[in-house]
Amino acid sequence: MIRIGKLDPIALDDFLWKFGRTVCIRDKPQCDKCPLKGVCSAYARGGSFINEHNHYLTYYY
Repeated sequence: MIRIGKLDPIALDDFLWKFGRTVCIRDKPQCDKCPLKGVCSAYARGGSFINEHNHYLTYYY
C-alpha cells in the first residue's frame, strides 16, 4: 500500500500513532471526528473495542 500510494512510511507511522493517541482512544473514542469510521469495526459495534493485548506479570517485562 505504501508503494502504491507513494507514502513515506515514517509519515504514515507518525499519523497512525497520533491518531491512536488523539482520536481512537480506547476508553473514550472520538468517533465523530474519525475519518475512518466508515470502515471501522469498533464503530460498527457501537464503539466497543476488542482487547487485543493480554499482559502477564513475568520476569521478561
